Amino acid sequence: MKPVYYYTATLVFYGIQMGMAVVITDISTIFDFASAVAISALAFIFPGMFYKMAKAKYAKDIPTNKCDNCWSTAFLIIGSFNFCLGMYSSI
Repeated sequence: MKPVYYYTATLVFYGIQMGMAVVITDISTIFDFASAVAISALAFIFPGMFYKMAKAKYAKDIPTNKCDNCWSTAFLIIGSFNFCLGMYSSI
């Protein structure tokens, strides 16, 4: 990555953070959004995604259960739905 891209992106993100710090008066809003992301990712999205990635990388010659793939897809869908509900309740 070119240094100019890195420093530009860093300054833009810093500006966004400072602008949001001035605008948002209640810290509980930030905690609500952070918890919606963390709960969805840790409980549903990461396990389903990591299973699919590990299966694609390591289980090429090993026969696997088809139901496990369905469960990992279900976890991704449930996690996405949980994320949407968490964001909606935070707003």
